[in-house]
Amino acid sequence: MPLPRFRIRTLMIAVAVVALTMVALKLRQRSQEFSKQAKVYAFRAALYESGKVWIRDMPRASETFPATARHYRRESMRYARAARYPWLSVTPDRPLPE
Repeated sequence: MPLPRFRIRTLMIAVAVVALTMVALKLRQRSQEFSKQAKVYAFRAALYESGKVWIRDMPRASETFPATARHYRRESMRYARAARYPWLSVTPDRPLPE
């Protein structure tokens, strides 16, 4: 039985299949990382919304709880969207409100 012929076209198809597999795996990994980050921010937002956060300077800090909760909720939604569309770029996290 003769060996199959390796042509340039066959090798190009093989390289394309390997490249697409690698891209798919990388996108899945990015999606999982973004999903994990979205859950972290959602948890922080829930903590600040419930008021179950202890901070040393509590009277002054409790005034910023709603703004901080909104910030974490926004970041959670941003990362949830990034998890759905991992091929899009993600801007750096915004600073906490003062």
